[in-house]
Amino acid sequence: MYKFSANYIYLGNGEILKYGIIKLNEEGKITEIVDTKGVLKEEAGMQFYGGIIVPGFVNTHCHLELSHLRGEITKHTHLHGFIKELQSKRKQLSLVEIQKAAQIADKRMRAAGIVAVGDISNDAYTIPVKANSSIKYINFIETFGTNFEKAQLIFSEAKKLQKEFTDNKLTAFVVPHAPYSLSKELFELIKHNSVLENAIQSIHNQETPSENDLLSSKTGELFEMFSSWGLNMNYIEHLAESSLKYFAKKMNHKSKTLLIHNTFTKAEDIVFAKNHFEQLYWAFCPKANLYIENQLPDVSVFRENNCTICLGTDSLASNDSLSILDEMLEIQKVFPEIPFSELLQWATINGAKALGLEQTLGSIEIGKTPGLNLISDFDFKNNIISSKSKVTVLI
Repeated sequence: MYKFSANYIYLGNGEILKYGIIKLNEEGKITEIVDTKGVLKEEAGMQFYGGIIVPGFVNTHCHLELSHLRGEITKHTHLHGFIKELQSKRKQLSLVEIQKAAQIADKRMRAAGIVAVGDISNDAYTIPVKANSSIKYINFIETFGTNFEKAQLIFSEAKKLQKEFTDNKLTAFVVPHAPYSLSKELFELIKHNSVLENAIQSIHNQETPSENDLLSSKTGELFEMFSSWGLNMNYIEHLAESSLKYFAKKMNHKSKTLLIHNTFTKAEDIVFAKNHFEQLYWAFCPKANLYIENQLPDVSVFRENNCTICLGTDSLASNDSLSILDEMLEIQKVFPEIPFSELLQWATINGAKALGLEQTLGSIEIGKTPGLNLISDFDFKNNIISSKSKVTVLI
């Protein structure tokens, strides 16, 4: 039996207990939560900590397989520049070196209090790491291809990769990469498969202004880059007011849908998406957005529209750490009006719901095994985290 207490316990659902006590069994399952009504009590075997106890963090968007590229990609080149460098550098190392970097990143994420990850996979490199990790991975087999004649082949290869993951007892779903990187035919295959499997969906959304330019007028930096590669731009079979409106009907509107980045998403697109998708989650990766585009999403407009927000880290190709606490701090710097308790919900229960893990993770509740993090050096006066705040994994 474990017993933990701290100055405050943030349950992850908005409720806060002063000097509360959490009791867990040897498997980390919560058996009792004691509300002491703010009166510090002593119990045999209880460990008391200065700081706050919170549920384990959920990282809803990561590319573990790119961990070997930390510091290798130039900052602030915008998405088209990032893609060019990524393509030239992503496979320069051996498989052993790539897997070693992924293993180190996995261990650092767990040490940073992360208990679950929504991870993008283009290949099978990370399977051995994930199969032996204490982190729960939900894997998104990222699919792309603009040649309609190759759509079936590309989809079949994605299904083979999905099976490699599931054969290793890892959850995996086939998803589109981004609205600009798939033919209509490939979108249709993925959508049909999503309906059959009731799959969780993930797609990169409005990460750069040129994404909207490409799909609304066939102009901009992405259009110029793809044209220079010799791509037949007729794969864009129609133009729309925005990239989000371009791809929304190409996806399963009923299943859980994660829109990633949303750096340049406007209010009208938010309203449209909320009306179209039945289970919609918006994942922000602020440090990666600053790394690539040097801009954050307008978080305030998402809050005004009551969006369900969660957090991700993206990859070490576009970030210097895979820490959800760091992502929270980045948002807090620019949007200090957001209460810490709300930020914590983005980092825990919202992410767990997005990944279909809310029955066991995301909040401190009896019967769950959410993992517990201690955040020390918490600014109690202002109820915020600071640059001095640190995470320690309790269980």
